[in-house]
Amino acid sequence: MRFAKIGRDFSTVFGPITIQNSDMKVTSHGEMAFATYIAHLTGKGKDGNPMDVTMRITDVLRKSSGKWLIVHEHVSYPAAAEHQGHAHHHA
Repeated sequence: MRFAKIGRDFSTVFGPITIQNSDMKVTSHGEMAFATYIAHLTGKGKDGNPMDVTMRITDVLRKSSGKWLIVHEHVSYPAAAEHQGHAHHHA
């Protein structure tokens, strides 16, 4: 997956962050797959204030030339509180 890219993308907006992924589930059939997971981001915003965000992410992937590529991504924010136990945002 492209977790390093996600970190770079968020860093351009928010500043240095840490991403912790959990509860990943992957289902595949032939050359298509989808993955769901929880991403917990912590760090500081560009203004220096602390940031703590929990999101639910769904990726749709297609296998092309032997490589799995994300062809669609959906992010739900905040993630359902009952799932992670703490869906919150501190700005």
